[in-house]
Amino acid sequence: MRSPMELDTPKPLKKDPPAPFNLDAWQLAEDMWQALTGGYIPVKWNHIQVYGKAKEVCQALHQDIDNLVNRKEVIYLMPLVKTLGQALYRYPLEEKSRTTLLPCPSCNLKTVYSPPSEFGDDLQVKCHSCGFVIPPEKMAFYANLAERERV
Repeated sequence: MRSPMELDTPKPLKKDPPAPFNLDAWQLAEDMWQALTGGYIPVKWNHIQVYGKAKEVCQALHQDIDNLVNRKEVIYLMPLVKTLGQALYRYPLEEKSRTTLLPCPSCNLKTVYSPPSEFGDDLQVKCHSCGFVIPPEKMAFYANLAERERV
């Protein structure tokens, strides 16, 4: 039998599991890095270091753009352009607005679910024809419908 002291001690809390690793996104980043630098992303670097170095390389290319475009070596940047296009197609910078399954309660036309564009922004379900905004207490219901329709 356990003593009262043992029952009062809290159990250690488990940490949240790490986020799943997206291999496709990593491969696109690696391909862009190789097109920019000719090497692999250093394993010990974090995303901030990779971003900083990539920004430095891009700024150097941009400053010498007039000279660069007139040289035959500019073709070596074509894989970067192609890979960047693939990345933007697969992982757009902004989520597009979508119509919901239910019509607007005010004018009976389709409402639009506008996802937050920046961290901390509120999502909004709004009718684009009459301007009616879904009240906060019904927001989760409409957002859930929009998400279901997307899948």
